[in-house]
Amino acid sequence: MKLAGLFRKEAAKPLRLCPIRAEEKKGGEMLTERESAQDKQVDTEQQGGPPTVAIVAITSIVLVLGAVAYLIPGGPTEWVKWIEEQIESAGPLAPIYFAAAYCLTTVAFIPASILTLAAGYIFGPLLGTAVVSVSSTSGAALAFLISRYAARPFVEERLAKYDRFVAVDKAISREGWKVVVLLRLSPLFPFALSNYALGLTRIEFVPFVASSWIGMLPATFAYVYLGSAGKATVDIVASGGAVAKTSPLQLGLYALGAVATLGVTTLVSRIASKALSEAEGGTEED
Repeated sequence: MKLAGLFRKEAAKPLRLCPIRAEEKKGGEMLTERESAQDKQVDTEQQGGPPTVAIVAITSIVLVLGAVAYLIPGGPTEWVKWIEEQIESAGPLAPIYFAAAYCLTTVAFIPASILTLAAGYIFGPLLGTAVVSVSSTSGAALAFLISRYAARPFVEERLAKYDRFVAVDKAISREGWKVVVLLRLSPLFPFALSNYALGLTRIEFVPFVASSWIGMLPATFAYVYLGSAGKATVDIVASGGAVAKTSPLQLGLYALGAVATLGVTTLVSRIASKALSEAEGGTEED
């Protein structure tokens, strides 16, 4: 089965990657999965769709924040830098402020890797990992809900060029949360895009959140650990040879740990990418 032509053949009626049953009856006839999805699409559009006032409001806020981030001088990089400065001056409330900023950054399509490194620099490896894990999962969940209930046509239009995602959707229909874990472990799909894209698939909300949290943990820890190692390096350099909070031996251990963490993360990513490709290949044979 050739995936490249799927969207082009259905240009007038884009593929709906929503949860549907394999077969349904209508007028005594058995409908195929695609026909059932198209009928549901028409019904949903006639009824005005499921988005609530709250979800629409959140979507509007996110769009405004994203526009501001890209319009201010320096673009997203300066916005992220400003967030870091505010977090450092927040004191005990810093983790809460950081989590809120990270969540909104994730939903607004702004790369959050800098903030992940900053979490390690500001909070250390353990607290930093906990804060990023909670906030990135929350951001992913919010993007998932926006995609599924408030911005489906917009997301579908953006996904039209990603033919490979059709195979991923079919793999999810077979293996469910396992494929989501592989997606999170693998770098094949951008994080922000996959959050919205998965909102169009057959995966349910709770399995999506749980599998995303599990799959994102290795990379989260790796980036946070690098950030904390950077903090140790800065302490050594800033001390000018004097006694610093972090000794050269500790710095060496940080560096060794960072290399080991990156190595393990890279290996896991490669294994996940291979497994994901095999899962996609299984859908093409059907």
